[in-house]
Amino acid sequence: MRIFTLAFKDLLQTTRDVRTAVFVVVMPLLFTYFLIAVNGGASGSSTDSRLALAFINHDPNGIVSAQFFNLLGNSEVVRLGVPDENAQARISEQVRDGTYTAAVIVPAGYSEQLIAGTPVKPQVIVDQGSESGQSALNAIETASDRLQGALQTARQTTQTFEARQPFTDATARQNFFNEALAAATGAWKTPTLTVRTEQGGTQSTGNQVSPATQLSPGILVQFVVLGLVSICVVFFLERKTQTLSRMLTTPISPLGILLGHGLAMAGLIFFQEILLITFGQIAFGVDYLRDPLAVLLVMVALAVWAASLGLLIAVFARVMEQVVMFSLIAMFTLSTLGGCWFPLEITGPVFSTIGHLTPSAWAMEGFQNVIVRGQGIGAVLLPVGILMAYTVVFFSIVTWKFQRRTSLNMA
Repeated sequence: MRIFTLAFKDLLQTTRDVRTAVFVVVMPLLFTYFLIAVNGGASGSSTDSRLALAFINHDPNGIVSAQFFNLLGNSEVVRLGVPDENAQARISEQVRDGTYTAAVIVPAGYSEQLIAGTPVKPQVIVDQGSESGQSALNAIETASDRLQGALQTARQTTQTFEARQPFTDATARQNFFNEALAAATGAWKTPTLTVRTEQGGTQSTGNQVSPATQLSPGILVQFVVLGLVSICVVFFLERKTQTLSRMLTTPISPLGILLGHGLAMAGLIFFQEILLITFGQIAFGVDYLRDPLAVLLVMVALAVWAASLGLLIAVFARVMEQVVMFSLIAMFTLSTLGGCWFPLEITGPVFSTIGHLTPSAWAMEGFQNVIVRGQGIGAVLLPVGILMAYTVVFFSIVTWKFQRRTSLNMA
């Protein structure tokens, strides 16, 4: 009962400090909104991030140029734009200034020449020295190669059919060829065999990876440390003003004092987690409610670990400024190494291995196993277990340091 009384006292004292509202509510919400908005918005956003490609067609009635347009339109790398006549006259300038990553200019007679077997290539305007330019050029060459393959298939199909049953006239032959070409190019929309690499677990197509699914839990994990500053300051001041020494003359034990302060810290962090998760779910569609129990386990483990870290900071700080300094150092170090700002999967193996030595990485792993990978409660047990192991280690150090300091003061 005394532990809960102490925790309630800490929470009451902390909520009267305006810094608590800033660190626990205002800053995390602003950072979450700003960073997600800057990086592309909500989960499932329809924003097209493909490279802009201008398509200028001087062969408007050609069947081959139309199929070339379709092949480029199906690309996952480029998105087509058809500039007006004024823009076409300035297309080189528009590629230079970044309006378009590249431009494809199909010459007059393009379809007729290719059908006749005369090799002809469209003009491509692109900055090959840039990474995006190379990506666009590769996409254009891929579409061109597929078009050549489709033409060859259409020719062979037409010849095979004609050998069995001659066409009535040239128009019938051309119509058959056009249909065969359309079928051959259309096959690239739905290839017979696709190879896709996935992480374990089921992920619905409606919950694709987005900036929100990375940054919403990332900001949450980052700010759990900063949100502890106010209660850490309360604990620190109790040490410096000898309030803790007077507490020790009451029936509450040293362990009870630590548990009381730790419970207040965990409660404050849990409130912050609820706030940020609700905001992420409603404002950005991050699917935390896919498995509420799994997310709840990660929330509790994260809050308890953060409380043990807060106690660690409070017992080792010698002056008030160190409380804030240690909190900021912990926040930025754990956020960077733990993959709060970017997925550890995109980093090198050394950085990823080092990152997974931090508890913040496992908190992110737990959240993203649910909201990104679509997994259930079984997938969060390991991250939760590792967070609790860190909690035991941190709290053991806190207990040793606090009892050592207490025995010295009593002496």
